Amino acid sequence: MRLNTVWRKRRKRRVPQLNTVATADISFMLLIFFLVTTSMDSDRVLKRQLPPRDKQEEVAPTDIDRRLVLTVDITPGNKTSVNGNVVTDNELQKMMAEHVEAVGKKHIIEICASSEASYDTYFHLQNTIVNMYREVREKAAEKRYHKPFNECDYEAQEKIKEDYPQRLSERFTGTATQNNTAKP
Repeated sequence: MRLNTVWRKRRKRRVPQLNTVATADISFMLLIFFLVTTSMDSDRVLKRQLPPRDKQEEVAPTDIDRRLVLTVDITPGNKTSVNGNVVTDNELQKMMAEHVEAVGKKHIIEICASSEASYDTYFHLQNTIVNMYREVREKAAEKRYHKPFNECDYEAQEKIKEDYPQRLSERFTGTATQNNTAKP
């Protein structure tokens, strides 16, 4: 009887072995497979020309006719307003398009954003501006060349872009509050 219990103990202690030699190879091959077959979508970005980083040369401010400027404000409450009147995205896009078409090449769209406004509101405004320029250029292509902007040749597209350039001015109001001090 004692021999039988020893046999059981030894039998219980034995753990079945798995052959894991090829696991690393298979994992590496699957990793390569997924990297090769996965499509890498590129992010859409906003094309903006930023001022030079070093301020060695002081640029004298120029006087601009205020009739050429359409000021769009982003309030701390994440509302978009023009001339103090809160507007919806559709109203804003229509107002900007009318301004750009009326003034032409010399127009300026000034964005005055509060530092307390959210990034979502700011980027939403940027998307509205991009859509407005697309709409204005589309109308110009239809009027001038009787076809959509995308179907125009490169020279025609550049001419339309020259007639309706993206002219933006941005400034931020208020101060961002950051607490970088460590408390004991």
